[in-house]
Amino acid sequence: MFFSKKKKPPSADRKFILGLDGKHLKYIGERDPDQGGERVIGKEGAINIVGDEVVVRSSEKQLFRCGISDVVAGELMSRDGVVFSGEDLLTGTHRSVIAYYKYYR
Repeated sequence: MFFSKKKKPPSADRKFILGLDGKHLKYIGERDPDQGGERVIGKEGAINIVGDEVVVRSSEKQLFRCGISDVVAGELMSRDGVVFSGEDLLTGTHRSVIAYYKYYR
């Protein structure tokens, strides 16, 4: 009633996602809803924007692909990575993938 959460405009999410294009990744994990944990599904990859789709890939293959308008993306509180949730075009299922950034020091 008194505390209403202001929603971000969709353009803000799109701008955030487009800013991730070309970001190098240390490793990629997937949330496992059955066991309640996370498992590593790839290492040494990148986030790419191909057309109107977000593609998360490892050094060997594509791991997650979803339309920009269909994906929900949020940066981790530690700012060490990003979580993508949405309908994966590769598997046809709803998935949550965590991509951890690679830092060059």
